[in-house]
Amino acid sequence: MAFAGPTSHPQRTTISSLPWVFITAGVIHALLMLRYPEAAALYNPSAWLNSLLIVSLIGAMRWLHDKGLAAAEAAQARMLETMFTDTLTGLPNRHRFVNRLGQHCVTPHPALAVLRMDIERFGSITDSLGRDAGDHLLRSVARRLRTALPSTATIARMGADDFLVLLPDTLAEEAIATAREVSARFDEPVVVGDRQVRIAVSVGVTTIDTDHAPHAESVLQRAEEAVTLARRAGRPRVATLSASDSSNPVERFFQLSQDLHHAIENNELSVVYQPIYDLRTGALKKA
Repeated sequence: MAFAGPTSHPQRTTISSLPWVFITAGVIHALLMLRYPEAAALYNPSAWLNSLLIVSLIGAMRWLHDKGLAAAEAAQARMLETMFTDTLTGLPNRHRFVNRLGQHCVTPHPALAVLRMDIERFGSITDSLGRDAGDHLLRSVARRLRTALPSTATIARMGADDFLVLLPDTLAEEAIATAREVSARFDEPVVVGDRQVRIAVSVGVTTIDTDHAPHAESVLQRAEEAVTLARRAGRPRVATLSASDSSNPVERFFQLSQDLHHAIENNELSVVYQPIYDLRTGALKKA
């Protein structure tokens, strides 16, 4: 599993640079004595001791400075890792996924697919079994996704029960086949404590071709629309939408529901009955 994250900096070399402080200072000291032999005080042991103390102080300050920088860089790396990682599952979070998706959208590629998965009735599971059981279920889902998807995929946790998958160099047919395989993996129950819990996963597939380079957020929006369609479709709970398609079936469904409410309130609906006759007798049987 690959994922994008903050750019790492090479680790600083601290201890190996420390002897060069003494070597450089000693060479400079020797050159000064050769250049200015009249400075007999330089041959005084106390002068050497004082020089050694000064060089030691410089070296210690350099060592502390480098050590402090290394500690600060390590702390920053840990902070960035926390910012871009879901602490429950260990997967990348939404921010890291969007970063990786944005990189793929602006670079040439033969094809790209994004899967968005939603655990059906996850709220009822946590209400019945408790939050700890829900957390255990999410970790189990993350493990199954890691085993079901190729190593080139980027898997992220979007929200409470939503997961995202980025499939680089994947055509629409391959993405749909992968989505159906992922959905089938969850036909097997998940063991939570001493219970076996059966769950279903809806998968929305969004495909991006090489001639279309949309914004990452618009791709996620299409993936959300696709998973909404998948929830309504029933088995195999997979639906697909192309990122280049300007139509929006989710928006059309919403507008239709609003129009129906308006029509009922304004008595704009008319009912038409289709009579059904018995062809042998010609009698009206039903409508």
